[in-house]
Amino acid sequence: MVEMFKGLEFSNADWEAIKSLCETLHIGMIVTSHVLSAVDRIESLNLPVNKICTWSVDHWQMIERLASNGKPLIIDTGTIDIDELRELETFYRSAGGGELIILFDFHTKDSLDRNFSAISTLTNSGFAVGYTPQGREDWLDFMSVGLGATIIEKRLTLSRTRPKNGHWKAHEPSEFAEWVQCLRDCALALGDPFLRPTKADLELTKGWYKSAFLNQEVCEGQVILNEHFTFKRPGHGISSKEVYVKWLGNTYMKPYVNGQLFEG
Repeated sequence: MVEMFKGLEFSNADWEAIKSLCETLHIGMIVTSHVLSAVDRIESLNLPVNKICTWSVDHWQMIERLASNGKPLIIDTGTIDIDELRELETFYRSAGGGELIILFDFHTKDSLDRNFSAISTLTNSGFAVGYTPQGREDWLDFMSVGLGATIIEKRLTLSRTRPKNGHWKAHEPSEFAEWVQCLRDCALALGDPFLRPTKADLELTKGWYKSAFLNQEVCEGQVILNEHFTFKRPGHGISSKEVYVKWLGNTYMKPYVNGQLFEG
């Protein structure tokens, strides 16, 4: 592990080059602090937010140092409960930091222990909430969007065959592009919280709703009864609902033959 990470180290010049490229491509750059000694280097990059992973939520010396720049802090949940989260929020804010941005996180394959509903709870508690998946189970990402997550952290690699940390559970570029499009479609499909038909559904009612047809011959002035009708497609005539609400018990205004569309 030490040898592997040594081979992945970036110099200050490397970090500056990465930041410059991100700015050219209009990509926001975020770097996770894992150790106290990383904070000064990250500060020199003047990034928009601070970030720590779940394995650093008890590293208060580092968190206090990060808070001194007044920026928001992105944290992964994973190992903490809501009381510990509130405690961390209070500490970070009192040390001068900004708001907490929460990435829902876990390290289990047991669906019974994942507790995705916590995303909605955190959102309703006023936090900005996202999700940080541990693998390539995309359906979990899409579900998190439905529950209110507005940030999704995902691994991207040029090749999953690389024998380095994390590549095996990352998306390759073509997969990543499809994943991003699916996420955006999920967010659009959420719409608003009101139950209402789509324009397409309303248009389809003309063909798929049912209309009232007479199943027998009736005379003008005869009392309209429910047993006089059968209901068949298309739905451009008088509906069963309208027959119940408006016409039953009234009288026919003209005669109808068996099978004729009832026009009221």
